[in-house]
This record gives sequence, C-alpha cells and structure tokens, in this order.
Amino acid sequence: MNPAKTILLAAGLIIGQHCHSQGFVNLDFETANITVVPPGTGLSTATLPGWTAYVSPSIGNPTYDTYTISYDTFALDAGGIFLEDANVPYGGAGPGGFSILPIQGNYSIYLQGASLPAALTVASIGQTGTIPIGTESLTYWSSGGALQVTFNGLPIDFLVTGTTANYDIYSADISAYAGETGQLLFTAPANDSALLDNIQFSASPVPEPSVFALTALGGLLLGFLRRR
Repeated sequence: MNPAKTILLAAGLIIGQHCHSQGFVNLDFETANITVVPPGTGLSTATLPGWTAYVSPSIGNPTYDTYTISYDTFALDAGGIFLEDANVPYGGAGPGGFSILPIQGNYSIYLQGASLPAALTVASIGQTGTIPIGTESLTYWSSGGALQVTFNGLPIDFLVTGTTANYDIYSADISAYAGETGQLLFTAPANDSALLDNIQFSASPVPEPSVFALTALGGLLLGFLRRR
C-alpha cells in the first residue's frame, strides 16, 4: 500500500475510535437536573447526566430494572436511589443511622438496598464510558459502608486507603482496564446502604492505607487477642 494511504488510514482509525469513545462524566454528581413537585403531590425527582439508576431483584442482573432517582428523601426499608443535598429531611439522618448529607459539593448519591424479606432488592447506579489510557487506580468516597463495584460485569476489589470523620476513601487498581469501554456500576446490596461521591480515575497507583487505618486495624487485632 502507498505510504501516504497507510498514514491516512491509520489517522482515520484513530479519529474514528476517538469519536466513538466517551469518557466518564459527572463523577461528583454536581450536574443534576431536579424536578420539584408541591408537597403532598408526589416525590421530587432528579436525573444525572451520564448515569442510569437501577433497583432490581437481589438475585440476578443488578441492571434488570431502571429506576427514577428521588430527590431529598429516603425509604425506610424499600430499595431506592436518592440525590441528597443539604435540605434532606430529619436533619440528614438516614435509616442506617449515619448522615446522608452530601459528602462534598452540593450533591451526593444515596444507594439503599431493600430490607423487606418479601422483596429484597439491590440499588445500583451505572455509566458506560472509556477508562482513560494510562489510568492506574479508581477511588471513590463513601459513608455507611463499602459498595459492590463492577466494570463490564467483572468485580473490582477496593481497599480503604483513607478515613475521615464523615467518609472513607476506597481505592482499587484498575490498570488492566485502561483504554477499555464498558459500564462502571456501583451497587448497594440488599439490607445495606451507602452514600457515594467523588469518583476519580488516577494515573497514580493505589495509595498505601493511611496511618490511621493501620492504627485502627492494630487496635482491632489487639482487642481480638485480649478476648482470646
């Protein structure tokens, strides 16, 4: 093949791949479209550009049923997904006993799996995009507990690499998926719930667990040995 044609073909493939790939967006949930309804007429709702919400049976496909995100509320024992800001009722205390006020910025997402024995469900929020080339790690902030995270249906194992008064920082090595396109899915299992915010891709490796986390682990081990 003519060298000039080869260069043009390669350039066309690169441009085509770039046009058909899409990076992840709105990873801090700050771009939200909210529909507020008058009190007593129904639930206010929200949509999040880039994201799709799901509440599905606890056994099977977590993306089986799509879900409309509710705004500034929560459920007592049913599954649901809620966009929370500083106006959340009851002082920001959720059914899990922890604060569901935003972790950072104006908004955080609250994922709640159902605890009803007759209708156990999981709550998930997912987005399809391309993980940036050169990515080494993925982090997110959460209060209430860890979430189940998958990429293209494959589980990602996270470690707690930092702890604050209001949230924990979870990190995972995702270098194997750099440059790949697929769905990134965060799921709260049945009987569990967590607040999610500040998802970040990084070119840095997974950081070492904080000194605080290691100290806490040492305290737990010491307590275990004393009980024995």
